Order: sequence, then structure tokens, then C-alpha cells
Amino acid sequence: MKFCLSSNLLAAQENKVHFSSWNNININLELEKNLSLKNEIKFRRTNFIETWQQFLIRPAILYSIKPDIQLGLGVTYSKNYQSLELDVPIDNSEKNIWQQILFKQGFENFMIFHRFRLEERFKENIIEDGGSYLVKGYNYKNRLRYRFTIKIPVGNEKIFEYIALRFKEEILMKTNKSFIPKTIDENRLFLGYDIQISEKLTSSSGYLYSYSFDSLKDSQTSNNILETTLKYTL
Repeated sequence: MKFCLSSNLLAAQENKVHFSSWNNININLELEKNLSLKNEIKFRRTNFIETWQQFLIRPAILYSIKPDIQLGLGVTYSKNYQSLELDVPIDNSEKNIWQQILFKQGFENFMIFHRFRLEERFKENIIEDGGSYLVKGYNYKNRLRYRFTIKIPVGNEKIFEYIALRFKEEILMKTNKSFIPKTIDENRLFLGYDIQISEKLTSSSGYLYSYSFDSLKDSQTSNNILETTLKYTL
């Protein structure tokens, strides 16, 4: 009986699968030994590259209190484009403020990074009015993000200055007003590589899998993403 009930529940859920391309440009400016500015610009398209999904810009200030501990403070602006497949009925935007702490662990043959980020999010409120949708005001929500990354140096330094395999998993969690996690908003898994082309330029690319579940709509979404990033240090 339990098996039959579980099967019926799974069958009732709506499963959505997408294929996307996310492309990032990261620019770093070192002000002092332990202080730097960073800006991330993200171009996200779905149906691989056919339609816009999201444009995002994220400036931040970073400060290393120790060689293996870094603090960050930043803001984010994102524009979300209409997509019926992604349950976005109308263009909308989000603005958020965030704080983060990054821990680094160095081992003989690899490195591990732990990043904790807290976001205070102001999302435009989408309402339905007479069969059409419009944006009116903002909703305030909190979100906690934890990202685990492992980097393993490989390759021939005679060709490039640095090559590494990189795996990361990030869990994005909705929280209550006291910042206590309630539910998982999204889970992301990435496998790819980093190539340091020169002292100032690094390129990375790989496969990113994103999974999210909407309990209100009883639907789950899987996004298969080719993610490419260019990092430049001024």
C-alpha cells in the first residue's frame, strides 16, 4: 500500500527538464594585500542559447582576515525574463544584499573551500489581474547558501600556468525571519576544470546540474547547464 501511494504521488508531480547555457565574467581588483573588489556579470539563457533566462550583476568587497579565511559583503541585481516553461509569467527583478565567509583548506594534492552566504532578498511581487500578470511591490525573503568546492591540480605547467579539476555542490535554503533554514530551495552540482591562461586570466567550464522543488505547485525542475566563466584580475 505504501509503495502504491508513493507511486501515485510521484506520478502526480510535474517534472520539468531544461537545457541551458550560463556564461559569466568575473573581474577582480586588488586594492591592498588583503582587500579587493569583485564584480560578477552573468548571462543565463535557456533552451540552451535560444531564449533569455536571467541577467545578473553582483559587485562585492572582499577582505581576508587570515590567509585561509575571507569575509565578503555585496549586493546583487538580477533581471528574470518571462518564461512559461520556467513558471515566470512576466519579466521581473530581484535586489539583494548578502554577507559571506569563505574558509580554505590546503592539502598536499588538493584544496577544499567552504562558503557560507546569507542573502536578504527583495523580489518583485507578481500578481494576477483579470487573466494577465503585473508586478506590484516587493516581497522580502531570506536565503542561506552553502557551497563546498574541491580543486585538484592536474596537467602540464609547460602549456598553461595552472590546470585544475573542480567539483562543487551548493545548497540554497529558504529561512525564516530568524535565519533558521526551513526548506531546500535549490541544489546545484558542478564538475569541470579551471585553466589559468596567464597571470591575470583564468577560464573555467563544465557541467552544472540544478535541481529545485516547488511544494506549492507540487513540481520539480531539473536544469542541465553548460557553464563557462572568464576571470580577470586587474
